[in-house]
Amino acid sequence: MHMGIHLLPGLIPYGVSPNARTLVEFMRSALKSAGCRILFCSSVDEGPFVITFETATDERLGIVAYAFRSARSRTGDHYIGERAFHLAYGSQSGDVLQHLWTDPLSLFTTLYLAVDPIEDIFVSADPASDSAEEPRRRLNFKDEHLDAIRATSWHAWERTGRRAEERVEVLVGCTKDRFLDLIRFERAAVGLSAGHRHLLADKTRALRRSWT
Repeated sequence: MHMGIHLLPGLIPYGVSPNARTLVEFMRSALKSAGCRILFCSSVDEGPFVITFETATDERLGIVAYAFRSARSRTGDHYIGERAFHLAYGSQSGDVLQHLWTDPLSLFTTLYLAVDPIEDIFVSADPASDSAEEPRRRLNFKDEHLDAIRATSWHAWERTGRRAEERVEVLVGCTKDRFLDLIRFERAAVGLSAGHRHLLADKTRALRRSWT
């Protein structure tokens, strides 16, 4: 177990794919582009990824990122007009995690997100949502949402589960240059209902970018 995870009681590590390094480097690059100085970054060999940093205004923040790669969905040999990220996480012992870790002291912000270094975007889901409590799920979002993110740099929308018992959840997407805004949004959105989460996301969209 590496130091970053060991220092956070109750945080359970899980194995990641070899390409996880690109996800971590994308997050680090986004923070550096926002004027942040990276203070600590946990090993890329296991998740979740722990990063602490200092902003251009000397604010110190930390994230625990359950980050997964976004990929185009396909049926047979044909790609369809949506993307997905697969939430296949489990502990190193093989036991499946039942909940994402949250900091009882509210110092670290938990992120549950898709990362697409090619499209330069992030898509974030509520760590307390139904899908976060059901490991090995996949979350889909359509190409139209990707287009909206790229066109406006920030876009929020409702996702309704395919099963009747699933609640509506609000996904929030942003371009790489608004990653710090996304972190601050998720820190403020802890415990909010889907409706209030959507309202806060819409308000955040209108804000100036964090480092300007």
